[in-house]
Amino acid sequence: MRGKLILALIIASVVIISIILMITTDYDSFWKIWKVHVMSSNFGDLRNLTGGAESIAAGYDPLHENPGDPWERNMNHPRLVQYIVSALGFNKDLTIFIGITFAALFFLSLFIFCKPFDKATALSMSIIIFSPPVMLGLERGNHDLFIFFLVCSALAVSSISIATLLLTISAFIKLFPVFAIGYFLKCGKKDFLLWTSAFVTTFLIYLYLNRVDLIHIFEGTRKGFGLMSYGSRSFAHITLMQSLIPSLAITISVLIVHLNKVRAGDPIEIKADYIDAFRIGAGIYIGTFFLGNNWDYRQMFFILTIPQLVAWKKEKHLGVLSKLTLFIIIATCWFNILPRSLVFTWLEEILEWVLLANLLHLFIGTIPVWMQKAVFQFSLANQTKSN
Repeated sequence: MRGKLILALIIASVVIISIILMITTDYDSFWKIWKVHVMSSNFGDLRNLTGGAESIAAGYDPLHENPGDPWERNMNHPRLVQYIVSALGFNKDLTIFIGITFAALFFLSLFIFCKPFDKATALSMSIIIFSPPVMLGLERGNHDLFIFFLVCSALAVSSISIATLLLTISAFIKLFPVFAIGYFLKCGKKDFLLWTSAFVTTFLIYLYLNRVDLIHIFEGTRKGFGLMSYGSRSFAHITLMQSLIPSLAITISVLIVHLNKVRAGDPIEIKADYIDAFRIGAGIYIGTFFLGNNWDYRQMFFILTIPQLVAWKKEKHLGVLSKLTLFIIIATCWFNILPRSLVFTWLEEILEWVLLANLLHLFIGTIPVWMQKAVFQFSLANQTKSN
């Protein structure tokens, strides 16, 4: 409990100081502290939603024409989101209230997604919470903040059915939470197959029913490049298939390493007190990295990995790797404050690829014993057939 108290004090202190700075200085100067580029109106991403709701009320299809948006950007969200904001009566006058609510829910999430942690975890989490990527999300009022709240709520509840519902809703709204599928590794074999199948099947049906709109949204969404983004295509303009070559090479290498470990000895159950949150945080980074381009505010999901990484620092076999991974996470989150140069862009890109390999290694290394046994028996059967 002491760690959560320390985290609460840090958050309260930074928020109070931030409010004072915004009052005593101008808005733009405050956000320049984190090198966050501000738009002509605050909560710029959120205004795409509230403006879209007004466009719907005026009879427009904001997916193709969105005059309610201050910059006339198309509403790059699935129809479900459009129905929700329209039904809730969103409008531009509510933008600031909704933006503050998103921020409040985000900060609340930090205290519900896992059990009590220590002081080192609180300090490490604070470094990420108030890093440029997360501050970018807060300034834009991006609804990844709300998705973060839904995902943390799924971690907080004890019912697997409610957690599955929350993760499914998250995936319907923003798609990428489908990579939280590692959450179901907490289940036994039968329950894992049941809930994973239900989750994936429901999501695939949703994709199929909305395939035309989703393709249009993907093609029309502005992609991030350089220091304000991450992913396999954030450094260069290449196709998805081209970007998958190094990604799959790393994945296959990590899988081979772990397969050899499983075949060499008895299944290993790694000690992990915060493993569910780690699997979701790591899974989202790995999955979104494979997709190609992501704005940095999505790195807020790194927060979910911190408690477990800090706990692993004391482990004999995972100490070095967890320390390195934690360092890279902090480094990539704070790269934006450095001067813009090709050297720093390259360095960040290298660290992000190393981070991909590290998180893959740790994620695969935490698969449950029953799955390790299944892999061992499968490989043993194939070896027997070949002989």
